[in-house]
Amino acid sequence: MKINTDDTMAVHSKKDMTTSSNASMSIKADSNVSVKASEDMTINGKTITITADDTLILKVGGSKITIKSSGIEIESSGDIKTQGSTTKIQGGGPVAPPTTFQ
Repeated sequence: MKINTDDTMAVHSKKDMTTSSNASMSIKADSNVSVKASEDMTINGKTITITADDTLILKVGGSKITIKSSGIEIESSGDIKTQGSTTKIQGGGPVAPPTTFQ
């Protein structure tokens, strides 16, 4: 089945709504796509790939991770913690110390 319109189309439900497929499913827009939930949002999959042509930004409160092809920036108004059995920092240049110490 195919639905076409040259005008705005809206689907609304006052109760739960489910869209499913026994095969692949895709969403395509020639402009912006926005998904908003008033409460929790969950994405599950064996592998989840997010691809951006220019920039990918993850924001939570005062913290932000910005990923660009030129590099990755991690910002936070709070602490930034790394934890693991081993922490490795690899790169071609020296590790630059912070400009101010606390």
